[in-house]
Amino acid sequence: MMQDQIGYIRPESLVNGKVKDVGAAVAKLQQQGAKRILLDLRNCAEGDPKNGVELANLFIDKGLIGYLQGQRSPRQNFQADASKTITKLPVQVVTNRGTAGAAEVAAGALLDSKRGALVGERTYGAASLRKAVTMEDGGAIILSVAKYYSPNGGKAIQDVGVTPQTLLPEPASQVELDEDGNPVTPEVDTTPKSDTNAEYLKRVIGTWKN
Repeated sequence: MMQDQIGYIRPESLVNGKVKDVGAAVAKLQQQGAKRILLDLRNCAEGDPKNGVELANLFIDKGLIGYLQGQRSPRQNFQADASKTITKLPVQVVTNRGTAGAAEVAAGALLDSKRGALVGERTYGAASLRKAVTMEDGGAIILSVAKYYSPNGGKAIQDVGVTPQTLLPEPASQVELDEDGNPVTPEVDTTPKSDTNAEYLKRVIGTWKN
């Protein structure tokens, strides 16, 4: 719990099981009297995009969360299930260039549905359904066969990322890339301890309109 009864949650990844942990954290913060939720998705780059749909559903109780579509894949809509929504508290989401995949799907859904305010940097752009194609020599290549879109459609998240309403660059890049140019989730504790990060979060909260 932060000052002004703001509940702060920062998942390091959205691999299977993590969304359930986020839900438990939200419930605990509500019990403690939280009046707003600050969901920090910076450098959150692991997890199946469908887990992003699950995360968004914790906050969105109706409407389209997003959809999946490819040239040879029919459109698949992901609708919110009210029975899986656990809070109606105001939400603010923080993103950066290391926000990818599942976290982007959730961020885009919260932004487009006007359920949450988005602040920070444009996300990486990596939300797709991938399929391994076996080659004649026994090797394989992995191809994106369909892409995830935010509720309002337009261009795929993988092509343009998700751009916050309020752009607020971090003091310094906190994103590491692997040899393929994909964001790497930090192995260190990502809770806000440094003065620099604490100051950045104050600036984030300062953009939050009541």
